[in-house]
Amino acid sequence: MKRKIVINENTQMAYIADDLIKEGYRGDVEVLANFNTVTLLRPGSSITDQIASLELVIKDLALRLKAREEEKLESFNDNDKK
Repeated sequence: MKRKIVINENTQMAYIADDLIKEGYRGDVEVLANFNTVTLLRPGSSITDQIASLELVIKDLALRLKAREEEKLESFNDNDKK
């Protein structure tokens, strides 16, 4: 699931989409953050499930990177034909 969280810089409040709340992201939600990513941990989920979920996110990111690289290669090859 890909969603956006809208953060208001002035109020420092974030809008969480309704479907995330329906999935159990309500109340106190633990957040793991570093310089490049933020992970919301669904309350009540196990560490095993959280790890499995993050592994799926990593696979998705790897596929996005591969697609981007293939797109660049195709673009390069198209320009080479001209």
